[in-house]
Amino acid sequence: HQVHNNPRLMLRHGDAFRIISRSQEKWDVIISEPSNPWVTGVDMLFTDRFYAEVQPHLSEGGVFLQWIQIYNTSREVVGMIVRTISEKFPFVRVFVANPGDLLLVASHHDLSAADLDRAEALWQSNPAMRDSLTSVGIASLNELLLREVWSPEYIRENFRHYEVQSMDHPKLHYL
Repeated sequence: HQVHNNPRLMLRHGDAFRIISRSQEKWDVIISEPSNPWVTGVDMLFTDRFYAEVQPHLSEGGVFLQWIQIYNTSREVVGMIVRTISEKFPFVRVFVANPGDLLLVASHHDLSAADLDRAEALWQSNPAMRDSLTSVGIASLNELLLREVWSPEYIRENFRHYEVQSMDHPKLHYL
């Protein structure tokens, strides 16, 4: 739907670590979709330091979206990424994008009933967005919400034992 032509959208292409660390801007949404987390160099985009760099660049109520592939990935890799991001963001929700991918939505504020009401209103008022999501099998806000597999509470309880990925002691590329 030509979203790249929307003047409200600012796409930044390049090294995410440099873009984030050199910018003074704040954004409503930051999306990180690097390649496989076990690739040396790419693993920096899954570190506690990268997530710490992202935090001050989110606007009030902003969200950070982290993509993770789960095909050909071990439980330890997923566990380490989820644990690391949850150390920097108090509210992380994990959604299934498709059978091979997870989306981690991280923020400083949990979803409220008002957030869901705004999302439903947007869903109803934006046919292009609705059509786009319907084309990938999400025909309603409820269908989107049903893709959540791990809540912030579940993550806090079940991911404590995984290690944190840090720049000083990177481990993802060994897994």
